[in-house]
Amino acid sequence: EGTIRVLVRDDAGNLIDTQSIQLAGHGHTAFMLADRYPSTVAKRGSVEFLTPANGKISVSTAALLRGSPAVMIRVARGME
Repeated sequence: EGTIRVLVRDDAGNLIDTQSIQLAGHGHTAFMLADRYPSTVAKRGSVEFLTPANGKISVSTAALLRGSPAVMIRVARGME
């Protein structure tokens, strides 16, 4: 199991949220950005996923509807 730190910044680069995701090796999770991080609702900015030491992650994003602010995030973690 490992911890993936998540840093959420607004479009000016200010840190507006920080949380962690716990994932087992080869584990994955998927979520709607606004559901997991309410601080992102109606905001522009970036989300940074920090890997555990010697860890590897892949992040996939998908905008669900054209012009919609909804974004789905999938995070998968490989084995160290």
